[in-house]
Amino acid sequence: MLDGTMSWSSSKFRLAGHSCPTLVLHFSFSSGSQGGQDYDGRSQHAYLPDNEEGKKLLAMFQLAFRRRVLFSLSPSLTTQRLHPTFAIHLKTSMTGGPAMHGYPDEQYFNSAMEELRNAGISLEAATPVAIGLNASLANATWGRVRQKCGFVLSRFEPKLLMASHIILWITPRGRATFLACFSILIALGLPPKPVTLILLAWIVVLFFSYGTTTPSADDEEKQAEFNLVMMSIILISCLFALLKVLLTPRCSCFDWIRRKTRAAIQVPHVKTLLTILVLLLASGYETRGGRIALALCSIHLILICICIPCPSFRSRSISSFGEPLLENEMEEVLRQAGANPEDGLNSCNVFVDASQRVLDEMKEEHWALYASTPSLQGRADMKAILQEFLRSVERPLRCRASGVIHEMLENEKRWASEGYVVFYHLYALSSVLYELQTALANELLDYPLAGPPVMRLSRRAFGDIRSLSQVLSIRDHNISDRAHEYRALAVSAFSSCFASGGYTRSMQRYMMQGFPSGTSNYVKKLIDDLLSAVGIDQPDVIPTLRSRILAAGKAQGLEALGQVLQIFLHDSVVDAFAYGAQPLGALAPRGLPVSAWLRQQCPIEGQVRLVPHPDLFLAGATPRGPLVRIFDHCPSRALQKVALRRELQSLLRPYLNIERARQLLGFELTSDVATNTLDAVV
Repeated sequence: MLDGTMSWSSSKFRLAGHSCPTLVLHFSFSSGSQGGQDYDGRSQHAYLPDNEEGKKLLAMFQLAFRRRVLFSLSPSLTTQRLHPTFAIHLKTSMTGGPAMHGYPDEQYFNSAMEELRNAGISLEAATPVAIGLNASLANATWGRVRQKCGFVLSRFEPKLLMASHIILWITPRGRATFLACFSILIALGLPPKPVTLILLAWIVVLFFSYGTTTPSADDEEKQAEFNLVMMSIILISCLFALLKVLLTPRCSCFDWIRRKTRAAIQVPHVKTLLTILVLLLASGYETRGGRIALALCSIHLILICICIPCPSFRSRSISSFGEPLLENEMEEVLRQAGANPEDGLNSCNVFVDASQRVLDEMKEEHWALYASTPSLQGRADMKAILQEFLRSVERPLRCRASGVIHEMLENEKRWASEGYVVFYHLYALSSVLYELQTALANELLDYPLAGPPVMRLSRRAFGDIRSLSQVLSIRDHNISDRAHEYRALAVSAFSSCFASGGYTRSMQRYMMQGFPSGTSNYVKKLIDDLLSAVGIDQPDVIPTLRSRILAAGKAQGLEALGQVLQIFLHDSVVDAFAYGAQPLGALAPRGLPVSAWLRQQCPIEGQVRLVPHPDLFLAGATPRGPLVRIFDHCPSRALQKVALRRELQSLLRPYLNIERARQLLGFELTSDVATNTLDAVV
């Protein structure tokens, strides 16, 4: 029997031809076998109007899903492999009309009711379900109030907290309180490193320079006591940080305190409560600005309480078959998926050279055609986002940039329906490094010269990494995702081509210049590390060779051109090699497993962190097909990457020992190869 999950929620976006909100349905099926035949997984959204007719259909769809008559197994039109298909017609687009499986469609209610009756699903049998739905959806208006409050919070929360901090800094008493509380957060939340002690020493200097208050004759004793208390708090924080640096290797409690502190201060109402407490402690109510800040923070806290989601309203699900564990062994997942790294590199990864294939620019009729793609499902602002992006692009490049968006949506339509999850990795400065790694992969490992750029080449950096929990542990031990040991393992990516990733603008605004990731000096260091990792370690050779490599990339204009890797990971491996992330790489709430995190969103927003393990990204071919498919896009102009890679190979060959380089990268391990090699990362 076909197993899967069905969930639904309410959305403020309106279907074409309807003035009411929308019920968003989501169906998810994992790959498996039935009757001795393997079938692929599927993830699909569908839409109903949030009115009486829509609720009746939702109740009947739920009953049909429970009775396993809503879906069946049929061969795919492209691969001829079995996958779940609708046995009863569902609307998978918010617009486009019946021709595009969307709205408006005046006949849909009657035709869907007839199909359900033919499948043995009657309204009478679904009546108990309908009553339950009416009870759970009776708070739809309250839910829309939550959404409005959430919009206000997202716009004004950072400004309100910043204004409160400025008000605190105006008065000496406020400065002392702010510095004391800030020292507590630093001592508890930052990793046990010398930089934490340096930062606390700087706070001590600030406190004695700007934070102490000069007592007046009237309250000299009270002010002296206040200064002493604040000074004591700062010194205790310094002592705690020092103990943490000295004792962390022998005591795990400090790491537990740090993780709990970092998790707590990311909760919105905790941040607001802390701000209110600091304002009260600093006697902020004695000044007009302080009173205004206290009032606004109190209103902000009330709005947060209003916006706390009610699980029974926001999302309901049935027939859940469980979630992958955090300790998901990567090697085990690859083995179960049928991949064997020892069989050789994956020459089947899809590569589309932008110079050879760029579709026409996006037009009005295309939106309905791609409405079922992951990036467009449930999204109503895609046209505005695209227009804003194109206005920021020089006029001669607009047609090509729009064509790249068109091509990415075309790829999503093709491969997302075949059991792949799509992500978008944007870069510019690191392009020379990626091309150098690709040239080396071709020279050392017979990787296709025209293949997609190689993000990580060395297997040694992943030698002790078996699961995402280890990657997250490395991230948690650092302040951000810029730490070298973390960047050796993970890359950032957007979860859709219209997602903002938690920033103020959508992914598309970074396409022309690339997403900022480090500096040119850092890239130079990474090139040096990569050359050393493949055995080119002569001190007099590396600077000259690096300069020639950078000059070859500069001749192509790579460092100033934004590029996009459209990465499709098969759903059989995606939960083991990706997680939903916040900015700077911290784990997003419910970011694991990433497939469930994405299913909870409609439209899809946010960013992820991918672990581009060479055993998957270079050798991820299986008898069923590649586990990874990568498309390379440059919205500015066509790039001659094959010629560049040949030029880089000609620069490397005089200094390269192929067998030794393979061993150093971990593809042919022997006992005489040193294990402390460096991996090039971005």
